[in-house]
Amino acid sequence: MTETVNAWWCETCKSEEMIQSRMLDHLKEKHGIETKGLRCHKRMLLHVDGDTWFSTKYEVTIPNGINDIRLINECVSQRNEDDRMLKLYRGE
Repeated sequence: MTETVNAWWCETCKSEEMIQSRMLDHLKEKHGIETKGLRCHKRMLLHVDGDTWFSTKYEVTIPNGINDIRLINECVSQRNEDDRMLKLYRGE
């Protein structure tokens, strides 16, 4: 079974891996950014399909006036039993 992952890295300050709640704290503490109502740009960098899982990596950019904040988000998820791709892989 594949482990579900939602990992974040701040490329602006080369942080270590963070979970989402820690990333939000990081934005407030290190970059002085209020996260409530935050608007950002999200761009897919990579998507990989497996038989029972899928993985996606995103670049998230937060406009910050002078220097934009750049984050990387990687998600790995299990497919649900009713997922069309899972059924396709099983030949259903």
